[in-house]
Amino acid sequence: MPLPVHAVHLTVNASGLADIERVATALEWLLGIEECVEAEKTPSFHGSPMFLLTASANSKGKARRMVPRFGTETLDSLAADLQTSPSNRIDENNSLHLRLDLDGLTAGRIELVDAARTAEVVKVRIKLEVYPGDNPEEVALRLITQAREKAERNGLPEPASEWLLES
Repeated sequence: MPLPVHAVHLTVNASGLADIERVATALEWLLGIEECVEAEKTPSFHGSPMFLLTASANSKGKARRMVPRFGTETLDSLAADLQTSPSNRIDENNSLHLRLDLDGLTAGRIELVDAARTAEVVKVRIKLEVYPGDNPEEVALRLITQAREKAERNGLPEPASEWLLES
């Protein structure tokens, strides 16, 4: 049975001091799609430069290949969180929201973080494939369960590239 997902979108608000190439490479590694990151330089509220990086898996096929790349540990953590408080993660548009630690991701680790965290994060929005009569929370749990099985079967996440792991 295919994973019930339409698309996956990643967003990062990075300071002007961030290594944008490294952040872009980390997003590409997570999505499993090369040259998918768009970066826009813009002034912050206080005037200092910042970057808005976005990356997407806009087709069902790409999105279905991407979700298992979170790996078994992250998917287990997300499933536990969904079972205790699904309304905190799923919006009225049937999108599942989560945040990943940006520093961890640039070091080749995929770590789920709390929404209240103020450090730089990767905001992830997963558009669920929900049809009339479906319960979005059940669809999200089914997605996570199936993605976890696929991740375990395929040994995901794959190791980060040598370049990504350099300090």
